[in-house]
Amino acid sequence: VKHLRVSPELKDELSSFFLHRLDSVAVSELISDRIFDALPMYLKVQVVEFTTLASVTNCSLFHGCAQGFVTFLCASLRERKLDSLSVVARKGELCNELYVVAAGVL
Repeated sequence: VKHLRVSPELKDELSSFFLHRLDSVAVSELISDRIFDALPMYLKVQVVEFTTLASVTNCSLFHGCAQGFVTFLCASLRERKLDSLSVVARKGELCNELYVVAAGVL
C-alpha cells in the first residue's frame, strides 16, 4: 500500500481492509494479483482512479466507451512487465488477452 500513488485516505482504508482480512496469512504467501483480487469492487475502483484509469481513458481504442465500462476494465487489468525481446503475439495467431501498453513500443 505504501507504494501506491493514491490519496492518504485510500491508503488508510486499504491498510485497514488488509489488516482485518489477512491476519492469518503469511506475508510470503501474498501475490500482488491476489491482493488486488481480494479487494471489494468499490476499493478496486478507487485504486484504478489513481493508477490506470487515465492511461486507459486516453487510449484511442476506448474513446467513446462508457466511463463505467472503462473503470470496470481497469479494475480487471493485471500489470505485466516484459523483457524487450518478449513476444506478445504473432501474426495469424489467436490471442485471448488484451494488452494496454503503458510504456514502451510494440
